[in-house]
Amino acid sequence: MHTNQAAGLVVGLLTAFACNCAAASEESDFGFSVGAEYSSGKYGSSNTTQILTLPVGVQYRMNEGLVSLTMPWISMTGFGDVTANGMRFKSPTSTKTLTSPKSVTESGLGDVTLAVSQGFYSSMDEQQHLSWGGK
Repeated sequence: MHTNQAAGLVVGLLTAFACNCAAASEESDFGFSVGAEYSSGKYGSSNTTQILTLPVGVQYRMNEGLVSLTMPWISMTGFGDVTANGMRFKSPTSTKTLTSPKSVTESGLGDVTLAVSQGFYSSMDEQQHLSWGGK
């Protein structure tokens, strides 16, 4: 199965699952989110790189607090020469050199993020709310 077909299948399944979770969680404190982002560009090099990101998130709300976990699946197709601020980034698992004429696709789990926040003040009219949080 090609990467684009697999990504389309994953997006479709996650969207269907998200709709079912949203309907089932109307009375619960759990939430579920899924997103998709596709970008293509030269990113500081002469070669085109394509990036697909599918973040999946789970949230749990308790009293004035929130705990969320985000797990992105990332697929990147290119020559391994993406740059940012003049620094060259290359997949550590790739065996291709930067001078390789072939495009390579690498995919997998991205940076998993756990975030926690807790509210500690709400005004009487609930127009102002203060909270602290961390990732």
